[in-house]
Amino acid sequence: MNVDDPNSDRRPAHSVSPPDPDTDRRVPTNTQLLEALWELRRDLAVLKTQQATYEKRTNEHDCALDEIKQDIRAVSDNLERHMLKEEQDRAELFRRVTWILAGVVLSSGALIVDLIINYLKG
Repeated sequence: MNVDDPNSDRRPAHSVSPPDPDTDRRVPTNTQLLEALWELRRDLAVLKTQQATYEKRTNEHDCALDEIKQDIRAVSDNLERHMLKEEQDRAELFRRVTWILAGVVLSSGALIVDLIINYLKG
């Protein structure tokens, strides 16, 4: 074995140590099997509890997401109605302003015509 070579104490990949007869041929006792079974049952119960908790949280999150989606739809619908109402109000305002300006122009025109006619008369 070479001290400077870190791989010198490794066995070649093809060499496998023979199985140990004391550890490989042991059969667990019934008590050990029952203890292992009870441990597995406890683990299963814990996993089921965790799964139920996870499903409950998932359902709560799904419900919260549904509420958020409904709120977003309601806000969107309200905004759409508000924008439509605002557009209608703006159109009505422009109609009124147009009529007022038309009245001002007509009355100014009538006043100018009247002044011209009075000037020519006298």
